[in-house]
This record gives sequence, C-alpha cells and structure tokens, in this order.
Amino acid sequence: PGVWRVLRVFDRRRLPLTIFGVAVAVGPHPEAVHAFTARGDEIACHGLRWLSYQLAEPEVERKHMAEAVEIIRELTGSAPLGWYTGRDSPQTRRLVVEHGGFLYDSDSYADDLPYWTRVDGQDHLVVPYTLDTNDMKYVSMSGFP
Repeated sequence: PGVWRVLRVFDRRRLPLTIFGVAVAVGPHPEAVHAFTARGDEIACHGLRWLSYQLAEPEVERKHMAEAVEIIRELTGSAPLGWYTGRDSPQTRRLVVEHGGFLYDSDSYADDLPYWTRVDGQDHLVVPYTLDTNDMKYVSMSGFP
C-alpha cells in the first residue's frame, strides 16, 4: 500500500511528518501508526470520523473529540498534540481548548503562518491547514470536490 512507499520516501530524506489521522481509519492499522511513531512523527487527530460538524450539537462534537483522542492515545501511548476537524463547527475551537491537552489546532485556512488567538481568555495556537499539500486535489478535476 501507499503508506509504506510514502514512509520510505520520507525516511530517505530524513524528513519528519505530521500525520492527520482520522481515528476510526487509523485504528485498524496499528502497524502503520507504530511505524510513524517509531520515526518520531506526530500523529495529530483528524477527528473521529470524516463528518461535518457545522450543525452538530456541542455535546456530540465534544463526545466524538474525546473518543477520537482516546483511540489515538491507545495506539500511540500518548494523547495527540494537534487537532484538525476539517469540517468544523462554530464551536470547534472552543471545544479544542476546553478539552485541553492540545498544543494547537489546524482548523483554519486564514494564513500561511501559525498565529495565536484568544479563546475563552486563553492563548491558543493555530497552525493553518493548507490545501496545497492535500492529496484530495488529485481526486477531482477542479482539485477539490
């Protein structure tokens, strides 16, 4: 599978990776997760499932966040430090800060550089996500569905 080819390419170049892992997708593939963590790569959490939370109740999003973090923790031995929903809601960032333990979230496309913001009186780091490095652009003619 492609994951091993990608891993070999990055190994040869000694480049670190951040893997945005959807919890239910990485769960059945502990061998891949362990290969990345053995290299020292970061496994950031990309949510429980690939769901849109735009209209979700905060309790549902909070519950899914906790479940996703637990799956990543079980696989890696530690909680993820980064969070990226991708289909976030108006309350996602607040829930990330409320959950605690995350160093940053990537639920922003607003800049090319990391930036600090205030959430409920706390400083919070945002590392914007870039669609330029997303392989989804190879799936549709326009680049993104």
